[in-house]
Amino acid sequence: MARLAVKIESMYDHELTLGGRAAFQYSLLPSIRRKELPIGDFPAVLFFNPGRVHSVMADVSDETLAHRPCFLCPEGLEDKQQTFVYGNYAIRVNPFPIFAPHFTISSIRHEPQQIRGHYDDMLRFTIELPDYTIFYNGARCGASAPDHMHFQAVRTGNLPMQVYVDTYRRLPTFCPSARWIHSTDPSEMNRRFFELVDDFAHKVQPPTCPQALPPRPDDADFNIISWYNGEYNTIVLFRRQSRPACFFAEKAEDRILISPGAVEMCGVAIVSTENDFVRLTADKFQHIITEVSVTV
Repeated sequence: MARLAVKIESMYDHELTLGGRAAFQYSLLPSIRRKELPIGDFPAVLFFNPGRVHSVMADVSDETLAHRPCFLCPEGLEDKQQTFVYGNYAIRVNPFPIFAPHFTISSIRHEPQQIRGHYDDMLRFTIELPDYTIFYNGARCGASAPDHMHFQAVRTGNLPMQVYVDTYRRLPTFCPSARWIHSTDPSEMNRRFFELVDDFAHKVQPPTCPQALPPRPDDADFNIISWYNGEYNTIVLFRRQSRPACFFAEKAEDRILISPGAVEMCGVAIVSTENDFVRLTADKFQHIITEVSVTV
């Protein structure tokens, strides 16, 4: 196992003995309800995880961000939360996990969630953590901390999109905005990644519901996953809006509280209420992903 993985997994094991929030939240993961949501040959899944309600419902408005302590900065950390500093990044156990283990990899500086200047680092972490998939949520695409640059890391094999691409060596039709690049050369990956981003920056589409954030032609509106399997792999999932219309529905029977980030865009739907777990079907999930995606 890579040295960095040994270090942070040791930190993970230690933190779970301390009795803090992470210990409690990880203790709940085995009881999380799950069901398959197959979409054609794509193996989407649905999790009912009440512990994720804070992320699903996160208020990331400028006003809220200005008046709350950043939970990725030292002064905003959870009680008993441990930190492993690695270069310009602080690696921590995510106290609101989706999978076990689940890490955040955040800049040691408080700087906006922007991939420019950090994509090379994302690729480097796929080498340093070869059993992990690294993902990035754009500032308006599922990031609970859009004011602080960070990645997340989960074990490779947890995200259906990554498993599908590794298995079939092609993208599924599940997410219309997904684009896959791969190479053994990190310099080529960097060039191709930013060519892709710059090309899609001009393919701005209007949101599908009035409550959605208006589009803007910059590089913030996408999710990214990256992993290494003998070559570098990156999938970019371009977004037109942060949340689907069903999130804002006035009628309770039409409302599904789902706020897609990279995990959802890659085939793992996460809801935090019993009603949403019962009512979210494969067809509805695919509709949500298409709705929030750029469809060019």
